[in-house]
Amino acid sequence: MESKLIMKVRMTLIACLLGYSSGVHALVFSLDPANQLAMNGDVVLLDLVASELGADTIGVFDIDVGYDSNKLMLDGLSYSGELGDIGLGEAIDLGLGDDGLGTLNLAVLSLLENDSLTCVLCFAPFLEDLQSSANVVLATLGFKVIDLVGGTSTEVGIDAVHSLGDGFGFPIFADSLSAATIVGEDAVVGVPEPGTLGLLLLSLGILLGRRWLE
Repeated sequence: MESKLIMKVRMTLIACLLGYSSGVHALVFSLDPANQLAMNGDVVLLDLVASELGADTIGVFDIDVGYDSNKLMLDGLSYSGELGDIGLGEAIDLGLGDDGLGTLNLAVLSLLENDSLTCVLCFAPFLEDLQSSANVVLATLGFKVIDLVGGTSTEVGIDAVHSLGDGFGFPIFADSLSAATIVGEDAVVGVPEPGTLGLLLLSLGILLGRRWLE
């Protein structure tokens, strides 16, 4: 009899092959914050968030995030661990990463059971406990602004959801995909303060002017 781990992986792979559009559940994917200001050289952080899950959990996802590589450069990527700790072998990183041309592929497969009630002789952590909040943060992305003129903007969006499954391996439908907008901000040019020598010369000039008028 095959192990529960093999059964879970098999069901999840079936979910991947079926694709997210055949699911009966629905959720919202977004990149938060939705709007922020940044200057060239700044690093902006965006959370990939799944919301409106209801009683469901996420057991696998495979998503493409798109951005303008002429304006932004990927500066960092970290998975949240809400599908399990990749370093501890609770989840597998299957993402292809950044292609350098404006597409970032994120993909994680959880090896954790959904909950303690539907699994006999299973041990924590369970997906239901890790994803107990209304919003599940899947990953945090960092982008460095390399060429964004003040007053203009660029978007980081979710280009494709290749697969999406719940904690049992059944497909989920992504109902809405929301992008994040980054607006360029001009650098503030400070007014130079007068130096000590300048103040001394100004005071001396005022003093001499008064004596000349007397």
